[in-house]
Amino acid sequence: MKGKTYDRHKRFDFLKTFLYTPTRLAIEGARFIQDGKQLVNVGRAFMGGTKPMYYFEDRNDPIIKNGQVVGYKRYLYKEAVNCVGRKKTQGAVVTEAASKLQKEICGDMAIDAFAAVENGEVLGSFQVMIDKMDAEHEVDLFSWQENPEKEIPQQAIDEVMREHTLDWLLCNFDTKGENFLHRKSDGHFSSFDKEASFSFIEDPESQRMSCTYKPHSNDTIYNVMFRQYIKGASNMNINFDAMRENAARIAGMDNSRYMEMFEPMLRRKYKDKDDYNRVYQLILQRKTGLVEEYNRFFRYLNSQRELYREGRSEFN
Repeated sequence: MKGKTYDRHKRFDFLKTFLYTPTRLAIEGARFIQDGKQLVNVGRAFMGGTKPMYYFEDRNDPIIKNGQVVGYKRYLYKEAVNCVGRKKTQGAVVTEAASKLQKEICGDMAIDAFAAVENGEVLGSFQVMIDKMDAEHEVDLFSWQENPEKEIPQQAIDEVMREHTLDWLLCNFDTKGENFLHRKSDGHFSSFDKEASFSFIEDPESQRMSCTYKPHSNDTIYNVMFRQYIKGASNMNINFDAMRENAARIAGMDNSRYMEMFEPMLRRKYKDKDDYNRVYQLILQRKTGLVEEYNRFFRYLNSQRELYREGRSEFN
């Protein structure tokens, strides 16, 4: 696995030699100051994916034990580029907006992330590092998605379904089991990597919840869970009432405050006023219609579940 990661990063580095000049932050020892943080690049992170990331330490946030500094709060930095090294600022500003919305939906289980902006230029994004549960106790949702007949804790189902609300509002259809962390500090689950958000916001098929819509090469963990529910799998109990309650809370947010989270992304991506207004309304509609859409989708899931029992579902 690690060897394949090295190979992908090596190819990426080769492409960058003639397609893109790395930002100054992609160099060990580079410093970045923003919002009271003094972040220092302490080396490359080989953690899968196509684009390499970098470890940063916040020298203004030391970890102290027995009166001694034993380390610093750590962040992962990802350059604002696409998979072939071309400059792409949207992913970084979307990451920041997604983090803000995740805090509204998930509270303390959100992963803090923000765009790195210098002299008006978006260089990349920082995400606070979260320690994973040790291998002996970790619930590996990547492995579960590969084999969804395996048992899975109810807590994991509940918390993945909570994040379904986040990804639906972000119009993000790229969340896989490997995009969830089983947190060592508190045992909860949090999703990360929202750069694909809003990529399909104008696709008619993205306007209705589904358990089959798959615009990327991979399936989502949500699709797998919903299909397991339709099949009446004993390991898949979805708490629809909790999802409705959470959806009603988010749908009740003030529209202006809600849309403020997406303003930087909209301004950078949509220079044309008509494009801006059209996408603005599409994002807002996902929020205002959230409860109604969930109710429609839950009716569909339950009807398909009944039909599956009778051998007449589209999933038989």
